[in-house]
Amino acid sequence: MAKSKNVFNSHKLITFTRVFSKCVEVLLWVMTGAMVVFFIVSLANPELVLDLLAHIYGAGEELNSFGFSMIPAAGESLSGGMLVAFGITASILCGLMAMTFRNVYLILQTADGKTWFAKSQTPFQADIVRMLREIGIFLISHMAVSTIAVIVITLIFPNVELSAGTMSFTLGLLMLCLAQFFNYGTELEQDTKGLI
Repeated sequence: MAKSKNVFNSHKLITFTRVFSKCVEVLLWVMTGAMVVFFIVSLANPELVLDLLAHIYGAGEELNSFGFSMIPAAGESLSGGMLVAFGITASILCGLMAMTFRNVYLILQTADGKTWFAKSQTPFQADIVRMLREIGIFLISHMAVSTIAVIVITLIFPNVELSAGTMSFTLGLLMLCLAQFFNYGTELEQDTKGLI
């Protein structure tokens, strides 16, 4: 009988996705740190940040982070309080996306049996189901944080236009459904192992 190839080592798409997700995760953690610094500097010296933004973007500056955007109303400009609110929101959103890509990487590593908690080289493992659920929760939380930020910031600063994307909610629901399918597959695989 011929030895079966491990699909996780031989498939270039999986290898590319593994490397890509780790690179994006690292980049997102750096961005999270940058947003925390942005928040702290905005809190300590908002004039410095406003001058820097005006120099880079000119009048009518727009701040954007993963579907959450803040634009001053016509004839208005950003204030220090708006920068602080954006910094807090952007830090949380970047962190949630970093955790999402971390889980993508760990799912691929676990399915290949390369993590300390991997049971075997199969995608049907309880830890993979858990990480898929976590991705769904992170994505739904992303939309929830954006929506709450839009409501709160609009109440505090009525002279700013805000928008929040809703695609992460849909993707989060999809990931929760996929987690259910993988959970069923995990149960079937365990039942099959019990029969052999």
